Amino acid sequence: MENPRLFWIYPIIIFFLLFAPNLLREGMFVDGVWYAAISNNLAHDIGSFWTPLFTKTIYPIFYEHPPLAFWIQSMFFDLFGEHFFVERLYCFLVFLVSAWLIILIWREVFSEKPEYTSLSFLPIIFWMLNTGIFFAYPNNVLECTMTVFLITSIYLLIKSTLLNNRLGYFLIILAGIFVALGFLTKGFVALFPLIFFLLYQPVFKTNITQNLVRSMVLVGSFSLIIIIIFQSPDARMFFYNYLDNQVIAALKGQRIENLRENRFFLLIGLLNSFVIVGVVCLFLIASYYWFKKKSSTMIVKSPEVKKWGIFFILIGLSASLPLLISLKQAGYYLVPSIALFSIAISVLMAPITSKLISSLRSSKYHRWGLISTLILLFVSIVLALSNIGTVDKRDRDRIALVKEVSKVVPRGVVLSSNTESFDHSLHGFFQRYHMVALDTVRKNLWKHNYILSDRKMDSISDEYNEKQISGIYFYQKKPSYEIK
Repeated sequence: MENPRLFWIYPIIIFFLLFAPNLLREGMFVDGVWYAAISNNLAHDIGSFWTPLFTKTIYPIFYEHPPLAFWIQSMFFDLFGEHFFVERLYCFLVFLVSAWLIILIWREVFSEKPEYTSLSFLPIIFWMLNTGIFFAYPNNVLECTMTVFLITSIYLLIKSTLLNNRLGYFLIILAGIFVALGFLTKGFVALFPLIFFLLYQPVFKTNITQNLVRSMVLVGSFSLIIIIIFQSPDARMFFYNYLDNQVIAALKGQRIENLRENRFFLLIGLLNSFVIVGVVCLFLIASYYWFKKKSSTMIVKSPEVKKWGIFFILIGLSASLPLLISLKQAGYYLVPSIALFSIAISVLMAPITSKLISSLRSSKYHRWGLISTLILLFVSIVLALSNIGTVDKRDRDRIALVKEVSKVVPRGVVLSSNTESFDHSLHGFFQRYHMVALDTVRKNLWKHNYILSDRKMDSISDEYNEKQISGIYFYQKKPSYEIK
């Protein structure tokens, strides 16, 4: 495999092994199901951009996150209908665009080093091997859409550093707009690219005044977009409620979901998520020793390479460290920073990787390496395709219940839920698949025509018929007693 382009087989193998199975089978992480349901609602004119709706009973106005990603995904439901593959297609395209942007950044960084430019598969491999990434992208979390906007802004800002003319400042203005789009996707966690030039200047020792002006233009373009948006009363009302319900409550530790006792949970998670990448780096270094037997050439000698490595580490830290302010933390919050850290590690590993590939050209093992890689590719594709028509075991019972109940209740009704536990996933699947809302309020048990219960209700009145669906008791009010 002496041609660097052949190494693109490895990202393809990783995709089929780690990403494709979750994209091809039914079932998804609870947050992703909720977001798909909200997007599907918007496609059916249920709710609006500034007043998105989850269900009639749970978040009739969804103030938990800014609505841009829901609106974008709703266009996919408009085009392709309601099949579960619609949100999967969206996830897949977001993944492809994210990967493409990482490649563009890599090529920009090494535009004058063709021997490294051809290694654009390296940051993609390191990015894909991160546990946070192969969990987040197939599961429709908002951070993935936000990453597209923020990595685009980083790419535009890197390009602008090579230009000191009107085009350069136009790219900065455009980058500010993309930061605003990131803000409209996930809120304040999207603002880290605004300090790009404050980190760039001390690393690359460029003109301080020029970088301050660039920073002002960047912040100004972002601010102008936000000011324009806030001219809408609906937008102001949305963000007032968003700040109150989500941001301030999270900072006070009042949000119980994803609440951690350790404020450094994310940092520990970040290190753990790069364990596989660390093993691969050690393998590359060991392989280089095996072929070259020269320790001195392992050192990254190029000052420019070192600077880019340091810079991407700093910008990655700017994307992750502010998250420690709140005790509300989850591993997928790190998705934007993981892309940047992956580029940083790849930049520092590029000299070793380039020399290792050169060594492989004369190695007697390269033919066997190619054959074994092609076999692995075939196996990975077969394993991935075997997931078509299957359901994730985590959600198998829930989805079976939703589909069976949907056969006997009208679309868009409200079901009373008499269960011991509040199942967030069940709310999501009912709304996503049949636009059915669950009412879990105990005093409302008899207010609806349909009741679900995880146990037999001996006190049920003669007004209801009883049967079991997927092991759950289902009660339907008799036609003569139905609530109109």
